[in-house]
Amino acid sequence: MAAEKVLFDTTKEGREVAEFVVTRPNGESFSVIEYGAAIHTLNVLDKDGQLGDVMLGFDTIEGYLGSGAGHGSVIGRTANRIKGGAFTIDGVDYQMPKNEGENNLHGGPGNFQNSFWDGMIVSREEADAFIGDLKIKNDWTIETEGVLLSFMLADGVCGVPGNMGMKVLYTWATDGTLIICYKAVSDKKTIFAPTNHSYFNIDGQAAGRIGEQLLWIDADQITEKDMDNVPNGKYIDVEGTEFDFRTPTPTERVLCLTSSNPQLNCSKGADSNYVLKTMQDQVSLVASVESLKSGRKMEVLTNFPGVQLYCACNLDDVGKGGIQYHPYEAICLETQMFPDAIHHDNFASAVIDKGEVKGFLTGYRFSAK
Repeated sequence: MAAEKVLFDTTKEGREVAEFVVTRPNGESFSVIEYGAAIHTLNVLDKDGQLGDVMLGFDTIEGYLGSGAGHGSVIGRTANRIKGGAFTIDGVDYQMPKNEGENNLHGGPGNFQNSFWDGMIVSREEADAFIGDLKIKNDWTIETEGVLLSFMLADGVCGVPGNMGMKVLYTWATDGTLIICYKAVSDKKTIFAPTNHSYFNIDGQAAGRIGEQLLWIDADQITEKDMDNVPNGKYIDVEGTEFDFRTPTPTERVLCLTSSNPQLNCSKGADSNYVLKTMQDQVSLVASVESLKSGRKMEVLTNFPGVQLYCACNLDDVGKGGIQYHPYEAICLETQMFPDAIHHDNFASAVIDKGEVKGFLTGYRFSAK
């Protein structure tokens, strides 16, 4: 199916921001904008065959510019949290902004999520080749054209070394998977730990609280965090806790503010990293969300070692159609490197070498019954 480039909006300064829309033969579609390489819309079928947008976001570029929530955006180069905003690579100390208490969250200004990217439509064959270059095993057959977005993150932005050339590809697979393929290379040894910060509500972006939706995560442990929300290098078994979603369970159990579990209370609900059973060289099914109301199911596939479960505990935006978004009205399943991996040798390393081409794959697969 043909992809289409349209004008999304124009900034107050007169900058035109493009939107790319990619539609499947069955009518399902996604669109991405050049700001933040963000997914703007995601229209998928429900059990009655009706299309609905399951992606929270904004109608205007000013909405995206004015929100710190990162709706639909690619986050990085250092997604999630770094203790003290400080780290050391090969004996050299680096200091990032302390933008969440004493710690760093998502890098800061000038990073992937708050910058303008350059987008272009690529053929199905080009999309297939881009993904294939990573040699990450997967079962996907590319169905449509894709959108390739590029950004050069300068050396020293937010204190992090390396000019990083970053590319992100979005495309559809024939099984209903929205594929996200990340690929980067840096001219200095640095950290590369991206994610996508989409807020999903599979009943519809204006459907409200997600507590009845059934969540499944194939993980036996989460990374333990201190009360500042940063992992301390230890693990917690999910068995017997609110974090156990090894069988599909209503999400409501991690939305409650009255829990005695400090891992929930310190973040006003779920905001924790799950330890996945993935391998770096292949994509695995790691999580799903299902709604009996709409019949929609979203499955998450990736080769990342972790996934951040965030239940929009701090959500407070006026979004698409003037809808007021509230906490717990969306779910984020952010495939990722472990937060603060730079400080923990027992976590998979987020450091990449000078000249190393590094990539990751994530897919969100949609179905309805």
